Amino acid sequence: MHMEPGDRIVYFDFQCTNEMGDLVRNTLCAELMGRYSNLVLVQNGKIIDALKRVDFEDSDVRQLLPGLPYTIYYKLPFILEA
Repeated sequence: MHMEPGDRIVYFDFQCTNEMGDLVRNTLCAELMGRYSNLVLVQNGKIIDALKRVDFEDSDVRQLLPGLPYTIYYKLPFILEA
């Protein structure tokens, strides 16, 4: 388990075997942000699945769908609207 100081994301690392019997590291990311809280399972930087999936209809900025790269909410580029 680890987290950045002052951050609202806790990372739980697990070593598991995949379907092929290979040893892999999965990370469960617990994003603790009030009503936007979520659990995201990540392997090698890619999302395996999320408790609450977020698609393009739900958010223009950040999607949480299997197969997409995992991005941290505050490291996204800031978008100014005119």
